[in-house]
Parts: sequence; structure tokens; C-alpha cells
Amino acid sequence: MFELQNNRGKDLTNMEKLKSYLSYQIYTYNDKKSAESKLKKMVDIFEKIYRILNDIKQLDEDSILGCFNIATSKYGFAYRENDDSLNYKKELKDIVDNEKKLAWIDEYVKSLKNAFFDFKTFMESKSEYKEYLLHLNVADTYPFVIKSYQVFRNDKEKLERVFKALEVIALRHKLVKTRAKIGDKLNSVLKNFDSVEELEVGIKNVCDKEWYWNDNNIIQALKPEKHTLDKIARYIFMRYENALRDRNARTKGYRFTLDEIKKSQDEKNPPIEHIAPTTENGEKVASGYCEYDKDFYENSYLHCIGNLMLIGESHNISIGNNPFKDKLQSYENSPMAQHREIKEFANGEIWDKNSITKRHEMLVEFILKTWSL
Repeated sequence: MFELQNNRGKDLTNMEKLKSYLSYQIYTYNDKKSAESKLKKMVDIFEKIYRILNDIKQLDEDSILGCFNIATSKYGFAYRENDDSLNYKKELKDIVDNEKKLAWIDEYVKSLKNAFFDFKTFMESKSEYKEYLLHLNVADTYPFVIKSYQVFRNDKEKLERVFKALEVIALRHKLVKTRAKIGDKLNSVLKNFDSVEELEVGIKNVCDKEWYWNDNNIIQALKPEKHTLDKIARYIFMRYENALRDRNARTKGYRFTLDEIKKSQDEKNPPIEHIAPTTENGEKVASGYCEYDKDFYENSYLHCIGNLMLIGESHNISIGNNPFKDKLQSYENSPMAQHREIKEFANGEIWDKNSITKRHEMLVEFILKTWSL
């Protein structure tokens, strides 16, 4: 009964069900005296797991448990917590010898504790690409993180290469909106992951052979008419800002984050600026912009990535739909590198279709190079 429900009538977490199930197995395959001793050891380990969990904010206990089971079980991404033919119960049931069952439980619980500790280490690491992975928050990359610590726990250089490779597929997955389940496509990559090279080649092969996340689909996703940039544009422009800063000796190494331009910590996302401004209710476009004609709307110049950039809310409010000359002046006085370079794409003091197209092509090239296979 405890496996199904606690004394408050609420469903147990998968972690609580696991602990209950393994406790029952220990009593089943041990004499009473041995069972009490083994159970105490297991309870001590779970107490350590919950202490570690207090320091992890990104994922809850069941999410990390799920990632661990995907990373370590023979089922990989086919693992199903609520299907006893595809989870830890099946693995334990398939072991015939009682002593081996108990040894399996002992090893499983110790490995689970290590996985929680490793994920905490991952969260607290100073890795640049760790931060990028957490920002993208693609759940199917986390089993790889757990397995990477198992394979080379103390090799920071290899871990960083893993995180970088995972960020490539995570960004491509977020940018190319598809119904394809990334975990299903990466299952063989996870199972064969025993070196960084194996992971990198595996991800490249998936992107090339499975078609969904190859370069051509990246280019297609970035076409103005696709309108797929609503959630990922801020991330792309954050990375672009850092790339621009790295090209300048004075700003190289100063990492830009979205927090820099948020009005407050409570603000979820900073605004996206339309350089050629949006208009409402037949509003007349200010001077310095091309004509908003049929071609402008049909080819979606307004929402093209070449016409977009990050901006702080106060800056965004201050320039509104002002003439381009005024906007350009404010951009040149901005601390953000992507603002200051707008003059390089402008036609003097005019922001037209050609300006948007040139910047679009440059950003597509940047994206393909930054998240290259």
C-alpha cells in the first residue's frame, strides 16, 4: 500500500516508490537480521540523496531519477517509469540468483547517489557550456550529462567538450521545431557513449542522417516567414553578443547574460527590438525606413532575424517607433556591441530591405558556424 500512496492520501513520488519497492525486495531476499542491516544502509544512502537534492534547483528528484535510469539502464530512452516491462523492476526480476539481486540493489542505490552528487557538481561547475545547456533546458541532454560524469568524472576538459556537443544538438532542436523526439533519435548515441569522440560523431550522424537537425533545416528555420524565433531568439542574440565582445580586446572575456538588460530579476525575458518598427492600426512609419509595401510584408522583413536584436526595456521604451536616425544615435551610445554594429548594415541613415537582408545573411552564417556539426 505504501508503494502506491502515503498517509496523506497523496501520490508518492517515483523516488518514494523506488525506495519502498527496494525495501520490500531486501526483506524478501534476506533473513530478518540481515534485512535490517541492509535496509539501514540503504536508508542512509537515501538520506544523503535528499541532502544533495536540497542544493539542486534546476530539476526535481523524479527528473534526476529518470535521467539516471535512462543513462544507466539497458533501455536507454525507451525506459518507462510506469511500465514494469521497461524499468528497474524488470531488470531486478530478470536476475535469478537472490544474492545477485541484493548485490544489484546495493550497486543501483550507490550509483543513484553518485548521479545526484554528479548533477549537483554539474550545477555548481564554472563551465561556460554548462550554463548554456541549463539555459536551453532540453531535458533529453541531461542523461548524457549524468553518463559523462560516470565516464570521465575528473576530466574537466572532456566534460566541457561533452557539454559543448550537447549544446549543439539542443540549440538545433529548439530552433528546428519538429515533432520528432530527440531522445528516440539519440538512443543509440547514448548507449554507445564511452568517449567524447563517439558522442560528437554520433550527434553529427543523427543530424545528418535523420535530416531533422541538419544545416539545411537550420537555414530553413531561419527564413523570415517561418516565425520560429519567438523563444530562441534571445538565446541566439546572447551568444552573438558574447561573440562580438570576444572580437574586441577591451571586452574579451566579459560574459554577457540576459540579466544585464533585465529591468529586474523578476522580469522573465528582456524585449526583442524590431529595428524597422512594428506598426498598429495603420500607423505611419517614421522616416529612415523603407516603404512597408506588399513585398515587405509578404517576405516578412519585419520579423526577419536581420531586423531583430536584444534590448533593455527602458531603452526599448525610450526609442519606441522613432525615426531611424534617432534610433541609430541611441544604438551607437549603447554598451551592447550588437547595437553599435547596426550602422555597418545601414544604408547611411536609412534602414531598408537590403540592410535587413545583409544582417540576416550574416546571422545565419554566425549560427551555422557557432553550432556547427
